Amino acid sequence: TLAGAFHALNYRKYAEHYLAGFAYRFNRRFDLRGLVASLIVDVVRAEPIKEKTVRSHAEARF
Repeated sequence: TLAGAFHALNYRKYAEHYLAGFAYRFNRRFDLRGLVASLIVDVVRAEPIKEKTVRSHAEARF
């Protein structure tokens, strides 16, 4: 748990600060522009796949 991770610190007093720090790091884990650019490159480089193949792999996971 989050409280367990900060058990040595005064969690009750500083919980808001810990959560704000976590939210800051979590919200900046992706670079949207970089993500879109790499997605476009990957799509252009990929070989075509038949719809039947895609659907069979998607259904096999469940």
